[in-house]
Amino acid sequence: MKWIRWTMLLLVLVIAGSAAAAFYFVFMGGRTIPMPAVEGMMSAQAVETIQKAGLLVRIDQVTSQLPSGTVVSQWPGASEKVARGRLVILKVSRGGEKKPLPDVRGMEFNEAKAKLAEAGFQVGDVLRLADPQKPAGSVLAQSPAAPAMVPLDTRVDLLVSRGTGAEGGPVAVPDVVGKQEAAARSLVEAVGLGVEVRYLASQATAPGIVVSTVPRTGAQVPAGSRIALTVATAPNDQAKPPAPSTEEDLEAPPRNKAAETKQEVAPEPTGAAPRKATPEPEQKATAAQAPAPKMEAPVASPQAAVKTEEPRHTAKVRYQVPPLSRPLPLKIEVVDPEGTRTVLEREVKGGESIAVNVPYVREAAVTVYLGGEFVWQDRYRP
Repeated sequence: MKWIRWTMLLLVLVIAGSAAAAFYFVFMGGRTIPMPAVEGMMSAQAVETIQKAGLLVRIDQVTSQLPSGTVVSQWPGASEKVARGRLVILKVSRGGEKKPLPDVRGMEFNEAKAKLAEAGFQVGDVLRLADPQKPAGSVLAQSPAAPAMVPLDTRVDLLVSRGTGAEGGPVAVPDVVGKQEAAARSLVEAVGLGVEVRYLASQATAPGIVVSTVPRTGAQVPAGSRIALTVATAPNDQAKPPAPSTEEDLEAPPRNKAAETKQEVAPEPTGAAPRKATPEPEQKATAAQAPAPKMEAPVASPQAAVKTEEPRHTAKVRYQVPPLSRPLPLKIEVVDPEGTRTVLEREVKGGESIAVNVPYVREAAVTVYLGGEFVWQDRYRP
């Protein structure tokens, strides 16, 4: 009877072991698979790959410099043995920080470059194209186009006008009179011309402002020519070489003061009766010298004009109306040292492009209101 018990016990153990082995191979060991590698894939492709392997997917979005929608990491890791039906967690990039891209079309190249830099963007490739309808140096197009939300590391390519000059042909001298020296340099160089600077002491013009160019604005010159800029300096600034103020000063020959004095005091012919009006030559000399004080008189006039009348600049305001379900009132307001004024107020439709040139002095803040709500503001400086 004893051997029967042992036989029964052994039989039970064999049956239990077989059942355990069968359960393992059927439900555990037989259904494990290697985890697919999906890092670097786009999220849609990664989800499809994992679901085909019989796994479940959960997506967590994270901030990353990788393009939006790219799988940054996965858990479990690639090639790990996992059971079918297991949950897989994917970390997917939502993209880096994005900012609104300003619209720089119609701006001068240096102004557009500064505008993009202020918004945190860099200028990419610059292509210059002849366009007789646009002044040389103005931006014709940009890529990416604005308005748009783009990552901060996006480089903005610009298409810049050459004016009427063709590739390798004559180039029109851009209008830089009244601009700061640095801005004028940048604008002239943007159209493929060289720069030579002369300085002129002036009380009528603020220091650092271009007062004239040689050749004049609009003149056609060969590409690569040097343009002479005459820049105003303070009257007591002797560190910079002066420049002639007018073309007559360049052409007028030097006056021979010794000859003039000699002519004025020439003696009377021999034998002539002495004249009582001998002091007359001195009076003539005095009369000839009288205009000297008058040269100082106009100095006070420009000086007063500087205080009362400041140079005016132009803010080129460009705004793209977003898609709208119905027209809304748009108001553009400018604030500068002269006060606050409304330059545009009317109803607009969705997608409409607004272009307004706003005159201002020193510095201006331009604000755009759409439907009575603040939507955009920008500052303009010369």
